[in-house]
Amino acid sequence: MSMDDLSAVLDAVRLRGRMHCRLEARAPWAMRSQGSKAATFHGVVSGDAVLQVPGEPAIRLVPGDLVLLSHGSGHTIGDAADRESVPIQDVLGSADGGWLVRCGGRGAQSVLVCGGFSASHEGPPLLGLMPPILHVQGSQHVQLLLSLLSAEGGARAPGADALVARLTEALFVEVVRAWLAKNDGQTGAWMRALRDARIARALTLVHSKPAQEWTVATLAREVGMSRSGFALTFAQLLGEPPLAYVQEWRLYTARSLLRESAHAIAEIAGRVGYDSEASLSKAFKRRYGMPPGAYRKSLQ
Repeated sequence: MSMDDLSAVLDAVRLRGRMHCRLEARAPWAMRSQGSKAATFHGVVSGDAVLQVPGEPAIRLVPGDLVLLSHGSGHTIGDAADRESVPIQDVLGSADGGWLVRCGGRGAQSVLVCGGFSASHEGPPLLGLMPPILHVQGSQHVQLLLSLLSAEGGARAPGADALVARLTEALFVEVVRAWLAKNDGQTGAWMRALRDARIARALTLVHSKPAQEWTVATLAREVGMSRSGFALTFAQLLGEPPLAYVQEWRLYTARSLLRESAHAIAEIAGRVGYDSEASLSKAFKRRYGMPPGAYRKSLQ
């Protein structure tokens, strides 16, 4: 994939970014969101934080880390897990017309940048294709952009609105780059597929509902194509037939869950569309050379 491919997709997405606040929080503190139609991000400038999404393991964030909730998932973020939280709207309501917000007690301070991304419904469904939770670590560019946003959030200088809008858009580009770097084998195919709205919609369905019993006919019907036309176009853009891609995505998702969650293997099997731990283990071993349990142990 060339950068021109990514640039073309990003141009078509017509993204809008915004910063909700520069948050200066002192322990103990926590705020919660019931969910949003737009993607939400939290980046740590200094200190640390713990983000929790129901049903998922807690994510500890350190300076330079950013978590993108691509689908606007409900969540809680605070200085520690399971703190008593207040609605994020109440915290933002204290901004007094600016971006600077303070909350919490008298303990250690953390500084965060919180914001969101939205995209045109007419463009490629890039956010829908991305995982619901994306934790970006170790990116110097992300760390720099968070620092710049934090500085603007505290200063409120002339032209700040325009600069913040462009900084948040640049932040999104860096997040997309980090996501693509994790999935290098699929990068070029995804960029090609995103140029075809119907195939991109099919990918979004498969990615968001890997456990569903997809067939070529049901996917074709969902995106408004004939069965044969869909199968041909999908294979041309992705380099493999639709059901082969579904199988590959299920196993990729299982591997990600084994690496990033504490879910039991049987639960992971159900989440990705296998009717038993044994059936997942057989397919997983055939694809990755070892059963799921051995793969998880190898990470330790």
